[in-house]
Amino acid sequence: MSEAQYFIFYMVSIANNCRACMEFVKDLKDRFYQELNEIILDKQLEDAFKNIHNGFDDIGTMCVKFLLDIVFGNLKPVLDNLLTRQKWLQSPNTIMETVAATFQDYDGEFRHLKQVHHSALMIEAQQRLVLYYMDALMRKRITFKNEKERQKGSEQIKKEAKHISSFFARLSHATNPKKTKILEQVAEVIGVKNEFLTLEVNGLASKYHDITADHIIALLAMRDDLSKNKVKQLISQTTLGTDGNEDGAKQAADSSTVASKSDAVAAKYGSPRSDQKSGFFSSINVSNPLQLH
Repeated sequence: MSEAQYFIFYMVSIANNCRACMEFVKDLKDRFYQELNEIILDKQLEDAFKNIHNGFDDIGTMCVKFLLDIVFGNLKPVLDNLLTRQKWLQSPNTIMETVAATFQDYDGEFRHLKQVHHSALMIEAQQRLVLYYMDALMRKRITFKNEKERQKGSEQIKKEAKHISSFFARLSHATNPKKTKILEQVAEVIGVKNEFLTLEVNGLASKYHDITADHIIALLAMRDDLSKNKVKQLISQTTLGTDGNEDGAKQAADSSTVASKSDAVAAKYGSPRSDQKSGFFSSINVSNPLQLH
């Protein structure tokens, strides 16, 4: 057994032992309630039980993080090719097939985790994959040269987002489809026809409260059909129009225009900003290739 395999074995064992210790602490606390015949324990004793329980929980969570660090450390050279022309656009499925095969292999060891830790690991793995994807989108690794390429790229992102979701659903019932749904919605900004761009951008802005103009600018920079002035104009026509342009981008036209846009956005995406509180985009570093600021 290699050192890495020993490390995985130890992390799985420690995580499982922590879960067992948490259950023991809970049982011990219940016994105190019963034997002392107290409805509420002394606050100092209550805090002691809580701190011990949370300490074991933190260690177990740390073990899950270390396990994922191993997987993503091995996958980094592969994931660094996301959104590149030669190894992604011209070689569809290759990257996702490698990712799936790698996780399938490691899951042979991870399945020895207790259910709660295995579920947490799969949810976090899915989140990390989506963040890798978003990071690649923000770095402008590729510029789609024409409408055909934009459509191809957009469809490939949506296809791979669905693949990520379905793959982790097969490995574990604990998945987070909302995260991969973000990729599908972002892909629309890349592939949609020019005349519908403002609607798509407003849709993202209304759905995700922490998305900024810089996030959208980085996405639009992947399209070859938009000049710098066109991007600035488009941003000014959306709800993100005041999110940081040095020139003070203009607010969306008049109130009737804004109202009609809002109705269209609500029909497509649901109520504005009410269903996304996770702060997903705030964790994504932005490259601003158009240097509007």
